[in-house]
Amino acid sequence: MKPYSFCFALAVGISIWGCDRSAAQPLLLSAPISIQVAGIDPCRVMNPHVRLMNGKVGFVFKDMHQPEVEALVRYGVFSYCPVCVMDGHKLVALGHLVGEMRFGEGVATEYGFVMSFGSIGEVDRVALVMRRGASPKPKKQELEELIRSHERDLDDQRFWRAQTRSNTALEPTATAP
Repeated sequence: MKPYSFCFALAVGISIWGCDRSAAQPLLLSAPISIQVAGIDPCRVMNPHVRLMNGKVGFVFKDMHQPEVEALVRYGVFSYCPVCVMDGHKLVALGHLVGEMRFGEGVATEYGFVMSFGSIGEVDRVALVMRRGASPKPKKQELEELIRSHERDLDDQRFWRAQTRSNTALEPTATAP
């Protein structure tokens, strides 16, 4: 066999083998879908405990329409990307998208997701958070009352952070008389 044909066959083999391996990379590197608890209708969260639905929870969005939900379902199911259920900036749960959920008929049809989780306990916890809705933001008055209630503790050195090298230079030094 000539060296040219051997190198050519080797190059073709490596390129085919490399293309086969690189095709799987986008599935592993797919971006997660993020869902806010505030966008979920708390009255339409369902987690039936029947044998077919173990480890799954279904919910409907308040204001997401059919094309948006179908596009997310298509992307999430085929790429098997994780779905992050968020309450503001706090991660509530991480699951996988199983399919689409429809509630109602005709013009009043609402659309949502069916997600799977690792255990029944996690499903119950996520469903409870979704039914409760988004956690309310503290009001300005409540924050001011909290600061006032702990204001006397600010002068107590027991509640101060430990001294570090960066903030020791700011401390006043005692001068000899």
